[in-house]
Amino acid sequence: MDSGSICQPRVHERDCIVQTCNLTYFRAGDFVKENIHLEQELLAELSRILNRALVGLDRISRQPFTVPKASEEAVTSLQDLLSPMSAFVRDCCD
Repeated sequence: MDSGSICQPRVHERDCIVQTCNLTYFRAGDFVKENIHLEQELLAELSRILNRALVGLDRISRQPFTVPKASEEAVTSLQDLLSPMSAFVRDCCD
């Protein structure tokens, strides 16, 4: 059995997007044991965690996320699946 799941959208006969997923099965030994001291460990590191979050916030405020070209193309493809008419208008009327 595979150790990851793969989900892919597909177009249904009625132009509806349906999510198809391959389920993943795990054996009991695949899981890490629970850390019963996690809360205390996180509280001890809380100031470092918050400082790191503030540094990240400052960095994102100065330079926002950039959307990769591949992501833009994936969004456009999904929009084309959802609305063939707007895909036609975009392709033929630009």
